Amino acid sequence: MSNKIFQATWFHLRRATDNFLLLGVKIRNSIVVLFDKRRCYYAEYFVDRQIRKTFFPDFSKRGFMLEIGCASPELLSMSQHFRKSGWRCVGVEPNPKFAKMHRDKGNEVLEYAAADYSADDQDFVVVEANTDEYSDTKLSAHSYSSLKIKPEIASHKNGSIRFFIQKHIKVKVRRLDEILQTHCPEVTQIDLVTVDVEGYEMEVMRGFTPSRFNWPVIMLENLFHAPQYEAYMKTINYRLHSKNHYNYIFVADQHPPRTNTEPTT
Repeated sequence: MSNKIFQATWFHLRRATDNFLLLGVKIRNSIVVLFDKRRCYYAEYFVDRQIRKTFFPDFSKRGFMLEIGCASPELLSMSQHFRKSGWRCVGVEPNPKFAKMHRDKGNEVLEYAAADYSADDQDFVVVEANTDEYSDTKLSAHSYSSLKIKPEIASHKNGSIRFFIQKHIKVKVRRLDEILQTHCPEVTQIDLVTVDVEGYEMEVMRGFTPSRFNWPVIMLENLFHAPQYEAYMKTINYRLHSKNHYNYIFVADQHPPRTNTEPTT
């Protein structure tokens, strides 16, 4: 078997395995919901469960959450658990297909790419497994899509990006501060921010002033464990609280860590 054929076979096997594991999450939730619907979780590695148990153990709380790069409404969603718990969850997502999926479900979604500048008609690369199949049951364009594919992303997993379809669309780019001022000017308290934007997490953070919103808990995907993530967060008075694989959870230095207690209601 040639190397190219082997790599293609391995890619498709890994993709099938990923979809099978995600199906397992749906099956788990379909069982858990029969006993306690509050215990359904959706995010990769159940990081939403970790954040819930560590920082927001009181299920009666109705918080405010931002999910930057929200992709599909349920599959690998950081916000779905909190949305179902009564939180106001606002997604920021430049892919119009994903944004439509959220709007069709009545979710609050803002169709932008968040970065450290503002501009219209900017190129955005959509990387998708199938141009026609977007759903909450299979992976579609959940990886790689960004304003420009960074080299480390392109080479990730032996360059698996080459097995996907790539197309360019035009999007609006805005600083997160500007997005919030335009669409959520009444919001003064944000409890949780998650950012998963294929290597552009630092650009998003440089366009955001979290101290204006009572120091939310912030989770950044740091796929390659780059040290500059922690270094930058320190400059805005955030420290690393914990990691869940490559998901880095930060809290403000000024606030004491919240206790890890079980939800009581």
